[in-house]
Amino acid sequence: MLLASGACATAATSARADIAFGPCGDTNNFACGHLTVPLDPTGATPGAITLAIRRHRAPAGEARTAIVALAGGPGQAAIPFAEQFAEMLGPIASTHDLLIFDQRGIGLSNPLSCHRFERFTESGPAAQAIRECAAQIGPARTFYTTDQTVADIEAMRVAGGYEKLVLYGTSYGTKVAERYAQAHPTRVEALVLDSVVPPNGPDPLDRATLAAVPRVLRDLCARRACARITPDPVADLARLVRRMHGSVLHGRWIDANGRAHTIGASSAILLGTLLAGDFAPSLRAEFPAAVRDAAEGDNALLARMLVRAFRGEGDEREGPAESFDGPLYFATICEEDLFPWSRASSPTTRLAEAHAQIDALDTSTIAPFTRSDLVGLSDLQACSAWPFSTPAPVSDTAPLPGVPTLIFSGAADLRTPTANAREVAAKIPGAHLVVVAHVGHSVLSADTSGCARRALLALFAAKPIRPCSTSPRSSLQLPSPLAPRRLTEVRPAAGSRGRPGRTLDAVVLTLQDAIRQLRLQIAAQLSSSGRSGGALSVGGLRSGRAVLAEGTLAFHEYSYVPGVTLSGEFAPGRTKLRIAGAAAAHGALRVVAHKRLEGTLEGHRVSLPAGLSSLTG
Repeated sequence: MLLASGACATAATSARADIAFGPCGDTNNFACGHLTVPLDPTGATPGAITLAIRRHRAPAGEARTAIVALAGGPGQAAIPFAEQFAEMLGPIASTHDLLIFDQRGIGLSNPLSCHRFERFTESGPAAQAIRECAAQIGPARTFYTTDQTVADIEAMRVAGGYEKLVLYGTSYGTKVAERYAQAHPTRVEALVLDSVVPPNGPDPLDRATLAAVPRVLRDLCARRACARITPDPVADLARLVRRMHGSVLHGRWIDANGRAHTIGASSAILLGTLLAGDFAPSLRAEFPAAVRDAAEGDNALLARMLVRAFRGEGDEREGPAESFDGPLYFATICEEDLFPWSRASSPTTRLAEAHAQIDALDTSTIAPFTRSDLVGLSDLQACSAWPFSTPAPVSDTAPLPGVPTLIFSGAADLRTPTANAREVAAKIPGAHLVVVAHVGHSVLSADTSGCARRALLALFAAKPIRPCSTSPRSSLQLPSPLAPRRLTEVRPAAGSRGRPGRTLDAVVLTLQDAIRQLRLQIAAQLSSSGRSGGALSVGGLRSGRAVLAEGTLAFHEYSYVPGVTLSGEFAPGRTKLRIAGAAAAHGALRVVAHKRLEGTLEGHRVSLPAGLSSLTG
């Protein structure tokens, strides 16, 4: 078996009493324990922090090594994800204990708090809020960087009596794992790094993210997936950014009650939507058509996409905002990132120094986005106001140990692009890099193909690790279609002509759109609660709404194609649809034998030759 350790069993057993584990009230799979560690690992500053720990024991015997699972962030509590970690890592936990702990300053481990902002937000707090938060934390804000967390892990290893650790990290957790491996190379049995942040990362200017945007968009459209949408999604995005001219476009969207609203879109918001797609492949699937239509003047798809991305309408993603501790995030990022300024400068001068470096960038490296988008994406604005309590960090050049290492990267990940994974893999002799197609952030939890899990098992069974093939995407992950801007853009249905034929095909498109929106809602329910049920309601692209309840899909002036509305019921045995609207051929349709859709539009008999299965895609 790979990764067997040579720990002294006697020493391990005697030291394990240093952490008193007892039953957890909310789970039988883990024991609960606490470990008090110094606020300042050097001992120069008094104070202590109590770390909350969960332990899942190896099924048999006394494990001499432990897996430490590290969440993202900085600022994401790990204990709420304990069961998920156990499920993902279960096959390798048969010979290892599994330790999960909330890092200092978050969750159950003496969480930091600030009155001005309690939750992490994508846009970040204002400069005044940052200054007030830092003042509220006080001088202790010095002690919430990655190096202190590394010291906590080592204290936990010693107190637990473990000879070595297997470090599994996701996102920021990979940086913690790497820095521990640099500081304590002989105590590392193996590394499993998922969605990699380099040891000195993240880059305050997010250049790797911006450089990856064109590749990710073209990968989304590979194999002619966008053949009916666009020849070049990157060119469309550039056109839309130019159309915005640094200002805000407004689009109209329809809520689940059929009421119209407006939402603004800027280039920075477009970039934020792409990043949101790291957690929601179906959201990113909407991007090419939404951008193409908006670049040509129709903002309806763009508005609907933005609502899903930022207002939670049918959005299945579990974004980081849901479990992040904002004060800890800024205490860590502001203190330890290598920002392009002098800490001795005033906040205004810091920003000027950063802008000078940004202005010197080759714009081709961030295209189709702009320098201002780069600033908006970064933490420059917030951290320029942070009252630094430590000298500027220096780049850590310590080597990474040549231990068995498995690195996962989602090919569609923009937060931690594959370039990061390749950089770290190149520094670890014999490291295995597994890139998974069509997957964004947090590969082990997002990969449905099973490839990542097989690679993990192979590492610990000393078997060959095989690359992942390009697996088929689900229908919700395939790029969604362009929306017609007028009825004349719709081809007449087969066997029909003129406006009645175009209206018939518009009805088909409308049904397909409503069904897709409902499927997205169902996917959101399954993702958030593991089950779906109850009545579902979605707004049309142009107007109206559709309601699914007890097997009946009811339309209330639902419109997808401008000037064509659909009302009535779509249900087994009693389907009757009324077609109206300024552009449509008015009339009614019903389902007849062999599941054919037939009726009269503008006095003309029409029929859809294909069965109803063709309507739902």
